[in-house]
Amino acid sequence: MWTVRAVIMREIMGTYLAVTLLIVINLFMVAGCHGTDKPKLSGGPFYFENAMRKMKADFPVRPVDAITAEEISKYKTYYVAFYDEKGRIISCEKILHGKTHWLSKYIYSSSGYLEKEEYHNPAGEIIMIYYDKNQNVIKKETIDGRK
Repeated sequence: MWTVRAVIMREIMGTYLAVTLLIVINLFMVAGCHGTDKPKLSGGPFYFENAMRKMKADFPVRPVDAITAEEISKYKTYYVAFYDEKGRIISCEKILHGKTHWLSKYIYSSSGYLEKEEYHNPAGEIIMIYYDKNQNVIKKETIDGRK
């Protein structure tokens, strides 16, 4: 009696593991077919519902949740971004109630790393942020951009 039960349990567990393995393999195949990279954007303007910064506070903002130009009237806050031909963000502007709240412009070195950010903050100041090739801030300077 015990051996029949053991055989049945072994068959059930074998089937469970096989089905689980097939599901995992299928998920990897689907992910591989569709890829994980988003298409690179070029030009602009492109509109976004949100924007994020990476853990380093001074790293370029990353617009997320794309919206169309027709949809922007539905939002109190949205972001407008432009990209270079390599898909790197070159400017991002936060629009709040129809007016520019802040604007960042990005300049890249000839070797491709972010070299400088020109940040226009809500107070009207312009903050120049300079980066080394490892994206570390090496210098900041504030310019009074108010007129």
